[in-house]
Amino acid sequence: MAAEGEATDEIALEAGDARGRPIQDLEDLLDVAQQLEARLRRRDAAAVAQQQLARVVRLEVAHRHR
Repeated sequence: MAAEGEATDEIALEAGDARGRPIQDLEDLLDVAQQLEARLRRRDAAAVAQQQLARVVRLEVAHRHR
């Protein structure tokens, strides 16, 4: 996750220095930011799914030991 944090910091630094950049550089920067956002959403969705699965497993274990 540290690499993603570093990428976010890099995007913020580069975005702050956007004046005078060629349009293609700005479009490339936007593409990188969008890819990072999509990756973070997938990671968050995976974490939620894992938590839900863990709850189901705990319920099944508790039900078996009644």
